Amino acid sequence: MNVVSRTVDQVSALPPGMLLLLAVVGHLIDRLDPPVSVGTPAAASVIAQGAIVIADYSCADIGSGMASCNGPVAAGSPLDTATTGAHTFTVVATDATGNTTQAERSY
Repeated sequence: MNVVSRTVDQVSALPPGMLLLLAVVGHLIDRLDPPVSVGTPAAASVIAQGAIVIADYSCADIGSGMASCNGPVAAGSPLDTATTGAHTFTVVATDATGNTTQAERSY
């Protein structure tokens, strides 16, 4: 068996019927926590009782990909403003390798 190295561009020019074997040289390991962005509610915001305020948050991961991005309500849904007093809005992001980030906002 002959072993030949080819670049990606050269692979497309291989003759039909030639066996192509790909070897993985290394492994990439995702050790970074996924970023969480919370637009609404803003930190320490004062919201009137009964006001309609839409949750705005997102999670992203360029490593292994997102497994989950959860808040008390879905992004694009109204916050709970039915009662007065302090509320905490927490978003938890988990990527496919289990790295987790939590972002909290009080309102």
